Amino acid sequence: MTAPVLEVSNLATHFFTKAGVVKAVDGVSFWLAPGEVLGLVGESGSGKSVTGFSLIGLVDPPGRIVSGSVRLEDRELVGLPNDALRRVRGRRIAMVFQDPMMTLNPVLTIADQMRLAIAAHEPVSRSAARARSIAALATVGLPDPARRLDAYPHQFSGGMRQRVAIAIALLHRPAVIIADEPTTALDVSIQAQILAEMRHLVSELGTALIWISHDLAVVSALSHRIAVMYAGRIVEEGPTALVLAAPRHPYTRGLLDSLPSRAEPGRDLRQIPGQTPSLLSPPEGCPFRPRCPRASTACLVMPEPTGDMVRQARCHHPLVLNPAEAA
Repeated sequence: MTAPVLEVSNLATHFFTKAGVVKAVDGVSFWLAPGEVLGLVGESGSGKSVTGFSLIGLVDPPGRIVSGSVRLEDRELVGLPNDALRRVRGRRIAMVFQDPMMTLNPVLTIADQMRLAIAAHEPVSRSAARARSIAALATVGLPDPARRLDAYPHQFSGGMRQRVAIAIALLHRPAVIIADEPTTALDVSIQAQILAEMRHLVSELGTALIWISHDLAVVSALSHRIAVMYAGRIVEEGPTALVLAAPRHPYTRGLLDSLPSRAEPGRDLRQIPGQTPSLLSPPEGCPFRPRCPRASTACLVMPEPTGDMVRQARCHHPLVLNPAEAA
């Protein structure tokens, strides 16, 4: 087995507000191998994006990492001084945001922005930075990259701006890229193009990718493994094909059943009853208990993850495996 490039252990990120403590990430653990894509999925408010920001050290007050470990290539990132973390961020671990305008400065050309991103980590001449920038834009499939380099962000479509943001993330060939729902605001055809490019880049460069999304269809097309989050915790994790074909956690089952593609024509869509719990005052025990059709008094105690190195689920009453998997 290839050694993990990223190991996350019991990561907890809390927000200390006037109303109380919000445990946005509450004991998250997972690992990532080189060249692997991990899909991080769940409803809005499940802690997916805060997990991504925590990994790269971009949690703003009143939030902070209160415990846990994030090891990137055997280097601990939690507790690293800001100067040292800035030297790692962008070079060995990078992030692509949902809105590319969070990455791109509207008053600078793409050439200037890419040159500054390179110069932040290594001294290069303008000509060398330009050549590398053109190569990065070509890698993500941007047409006529040499000419586009001198344009401003407002002169690009949403899909092209997202390609530029991905190209910036690739400039230093990082070991890990975190993509926070980068195709959510794009139309389906552009989304498909970017997914195809990301699959190609991961395969070609060996970069590990964490793809954060609420869209199970996108994750199923891209990721090797999937981690399902609910109320700040990973409730199920395993190979994407196995998890989607035979989910063990009732929440994962509920997400799949609510997909329009699985609905019978003329019948109402299925939905998970109730709402996601407030993280200021979560329910006792398993946070999914108030919405779960399999809940019992045992669920008043927080379940621990069960399973093996391949698949795990955090549930007192996991769903039965299908015969093919059980064999």
